[in-house]
Amino acid sequence: MNLFVRVLLPSLLLLGMASQSFGQATRITDPNIGLPVCPGVSYLYSLQTTTPNTNLSGCTISWTIEGGVVTGTNQTTSISNVVSVTWNNMPTTSSNITRLKASVANCSNSSINGSPNDLNVLVRSLSTTTPGALTVNGSTSGAIAFGDISTLTLTTPQVTFPGVSPTAYADAYEWTIPAGWVFLTDGTASTGAGKIMYGFNANSIQVRTTADAGGQVRVRAVDYECGERRGNPRLASLPQTLPIVRTLPTLTIISNRSPQGGSFSLFCGERLEPQQVRASSGGVPSGGGFSNYTFTTSGIVRSFCCLNTASPGVSLNGTGTGTVALSALYTRNGASTTVTAPSIVITARPEVATPVFLVSNYDLCLN
Repeated sequence: MNLFVRVLLPSLLLLGMASQSFGQATRITDPNIGLPVCPGVSYLYSLQTTTPNTNLSGCTISWTIEGGVVTGTNQTTSISNVVSVTWNNMPTTSSNITRLKASVANCSNSSINGSPNDLNVLVRSLSTTTPGALTVNGSTSGAIAFGDISTLTLTTPQVTFPGVSPTAYADAYEWTIPAGWVFLTDGTASTGAGKIMYGFNANSIQVRTTADAGGQVRVRAVDYECGERRGNPRLASLPQTLPIVRTLPTLTIISNRSPQGGSFSLFCGERLEPQQVRASSGGVPSGGGFSNYTFTTSGIVRSFCCLNTASPGVSLNGTGTGTVALSALYTRNGASTTVTAPSIVITARPEVATPVFLVSNYDLCLN
């Protein structure tokens, strides 16, 4: 008998007994002796007389099930004194009552006619539960640098069954990680499908990333005891997810006029060549680097050479506006991806620049 059963048995057995008050001519037997029932599992209930030397001869018994169904038939049916019930995969709550009722009529012994006390049933279910926030190495951020191949600890708080007292915990978890990442518990690579991990502590696992795969981490708490262990379909909670974003270094188009990057203007007569439009990168970790630069121009910005280098040759053709765009290949630890820089707009104004006098107290009127 597992710990869950040993702890719940004494208190729930008394609860089950209390639900069948003395003085009733009949009572509904509880095959689970007061313990929470598993959804999707058939339980056999029966109606018995409580007085010695009496029986249900001639009786018509009508069963009513709330929160479940009579196996293979409708919610309410007149049958013998035995009924098989399968409870729905919804936890017992004040708005989801789960109980079994019986009505007895037409008995040869009319004193048995009537209705026994309802049998209240507690359904353990995770179907409405969502695990708590996922963390990666203790952080709720799913940002991982592109090119990192590292070991991560993925954790969600342990999940409990709602309404069950004393506290009962989910006994397995279904984890989904990006394809190619490795589950370190057994060394298998993920295919992108969910993988079940057994045990109350399976709410925390270790994985190893690939250099480039992102997507999301997804976890569901699983009731293995009531589900697959009994050969039933998986009984799981709602999913909790965390997006995984592979962060990249910045790629920027800079110039002498805009050393931090961004658009800029030139006055009539100013040439673009001395501004040295070029590529700049920031936040590049060890082992990472850019290559395969590709500049493109439009409008009044023309190229005269070297668009596939970090320092293209560009010039102006008239007044107005033109754009410069840039993309480059970023590579780290064998993984590569294309990074695009924000485009810039270069404006050639028709007016000349306002003269700047370096000696502020110079009197132009003096000879």
